[in-house]
Amino acid sequence: MLALLASGCDSIRDTVGIGSSESAPEGMSSRYLGAIVADDPQAVDLARRALGSGGRAADAAVVIAVTLTATEPGRASLDGGGVCLVKGDGNSRIEELDFLPQTIAGSALPVPGLVRGMAALQARYGTMRWQQAVGPVEQLALNGITITSQLLADLAAAGLNAQGPNGNPLEAGQRLPQQGVAQTLSRLRVGGPTEFYTGSLGGELVAAGVPAQALASYVPVWRTGIVADAGNGGRIVFAQGGGGALGQAAWQALAGARPEDASAAFTAARQAGGGDAPDQAVATTGFLVADAGGQVVSCTIGMGKLFGTGQLIENLGIYGASPFDGPVLTSLAPVIAVGGEGEQTNLVLSGGEGGGASADGAAIAYLTLAGKQPLSAALSAPRSPSDGGTSPAADRIAGFHCAGGFPRSPGACALDRDPRGFGFALQADNLMR
Repeated sequence: MLALLASGCDSIRDTVGIGSSESAPEGMSSRYLGAIVADDPQAVDLARRALGSGGRAADAAVVIAVTLTATEPGRASLDGGGVCLVKGDGNSRIEELDFLPQTIAGSALPVPGLVRGMAALQARYGTMRWQQAVGPVEQLALNGITITSQLLADLAAAGLNAQGPNGNPLEAGQRLPQQGVAQTLSRLRVGGPTEFYTGSLGGELVAAGVPAQALASYVPVWRTGIVADAGNGGRIVFAQGGGGALGQAAWQALAGARPEDASAAFTAARQAGGGDAPDQAVATTGFLVADAGGQVVSCTIGMGKLFGTGQLIENLGIYGASPFDGPVLTSLAPVIAVGGEGEQTNLVLSGGEGGGASADGAAIAYLTLAGKQPLSAALSAPRSPSDGGTSPAADRIAGFHCAGGFPRSPGACALDRDPRGFGFALQADNLMR
């Protein structure tokens, strides 16, 4: 029996907008909250609730990351890590947060970065308390997550048992409580992030093979990302902790060649920044959040490979992560582009799933920012001769494009997920009397 399962609701697989396409009921007004894209509907819903209760994009991003560790255990784990790009509101600064796991020679498991990474993100850019971010996910795991087609596909790909507690095959839409995960999240909520590194949870990690000293001393890294000229005084930023160098190389090749169609753009991008295995699936997952104040966050997180080591850390109910290298790193492909003075965001991309995400993200950014294609067409366009555009492919990219600038013109922004996957996109409003 699988001890850890992912959530979803196949009836809302397509892009969903709350209050974005219908007029508010009589006597009601609508307040724009922001935009959210992630690979799981329950993560998107909890992020929406965070924005609706006054949280910032950073708070919502933390909620998504923690939720995915409960609902998409093949792609996210408290024992994993990743990278984020963050743009604050009211200024032009874009920062990179690197919380990649650290591989220590001779150790059974890498030193995890996700928990301290998310704590650092919330401390610098959020307004909610840590307990407010973790508590709803704990409750979700306790009440039961919902199995998605994404989870079933991941289980099949990893060759793991897809049976429920009664021994019957798991089905999409089935709800399944996760007591072990809920208990771990409860301890993390009460003890705070340090509990995972120097407390009793940390002790469980050490017993599983994480080096004690390296675990206790782990610190995520804030830095400036890789910056390139986006034209018209704007700039585009890639994450150097992930595939940023390849993304920048692809972007510069496109800026020089200026291809006119999607096929030529993806070909040029992959030639310049394709990496060693552009079509190798590595099961990272990307998400992005923008809030009404103009703060934007784009992250990619993972476990090194699908379900990491494939072994549960029994007392925690989570899978151990594998080392991050090669295509795993080039799949970590958040992108933020700003124009003019830098206060307005023009484009946010979150990439993941495959080693070609960095180069393909650069091609999508070029097609969108250069006005060659609208965002949805750029995301759907074939990225290689074998890519059908609508079936699962090696990488998945979601985007948020605001030609008029964000937060200046949120009503004109486009938001979309990658049609190859099971992602969810939400323009979130709050209806008020």
